[in-house]
Amino acid sequence: MSEQRKGQIVTSAFGRLLLISSILAAIACANDALKPRETCLTIKARASLNLYDGEAHALNLLLFPLAGATTFQETTVDDLLKNERIEGATGRPISLMVRPSEKREFREMLPPGTQFVGLVADFYQAGLDSPGNRRALVPARCKRFGTVKIVLTGRDLVVD
Repeated sequence: MSEQRKGQIVTSAFGRLLLISSILAAIACANDALKPRETCLTIKARASLNLYDGEAHALNLLLFPLAGATTFQETTVDDLLKNERIEGATGRPISLMVRPSEKREFREMLPPGTQFVGLVADFYQAGLDSPGNRRALVPARCKRFGTVKIVLTGRDLVVD
């Protein structure tokens, strides 16, 4: 057998191995996208949560499981607060009622394909008040050494 022919056989075998490896990697990625995504958040509310007339009040916090972030970021907070499913969501929003000074650990399996969690806080809005930060986007995951921390203040949702 000639050296040229041996080289063609080796190249052909290497090409097949590369093709098989690529197919297996694609299958593994597809299978991962079909699995529910465990997500962990630590939610801490300050004693001054959702101030109205000088008093703290409970707050509705919506969590949107998302495959992509674009529609969530482009939709107004008021429209998101209608608690409807939006394009790019992998499921319906999850509603949590958070009380002043409460600390809550959120650990849930979110629908397959979830890459992000969009958070929207329904703070009280007086006519001329500055709206504060009412929206955030975080990765949908559980960190090995701690979780994503969300802090809710009198008027702001802060990712810590």
